[in-house]
Amino acid sequence: MLSGFTLVRNAVTIDFPIVPAIRSVLEVCDEVVVNVGKSEDETRDLVASIDDRASAFSIRCGLQQRQSHDLQRDAARDEACRGSWGIYIQADEVLHERGARILKEQVAEWDKDQRVEGLL
Repeated sequence: MLSGFTLVRNAVTIDFPIVPAIRSVLEVCDEVVVNVGKSEDETRDLVASIDDRASAFSIRCGLQQRQSHDLQRDAARDEACRGSWGIYIQADEVLHERGARILKEQVAEWDKDQRVEGLL
């Protein structure tokens, strides 16, 4: 299982391209976890409306808005992702469809090899 994960807040207000980012990894991932920070707009609703495989969750475990980007990213990965493989995508990036296909093929090829910890 491949989990995609990202984090975002106030995407509507600042016109951040979170929808294309999430859709680009949905093509290859079994789930996409989005850590939606405390937003003053409809970011959570926007993310929740993309696809039923994109699960939005708010920051938990006492993480504050001022916590580091790394801690918020790790919360998405560690607390919500169920896959044995993960791909992190920033909220302003997209995974090219050719790259998505290659990633899916490589994960399938190397999934059972205990020597492999990650792909570059």
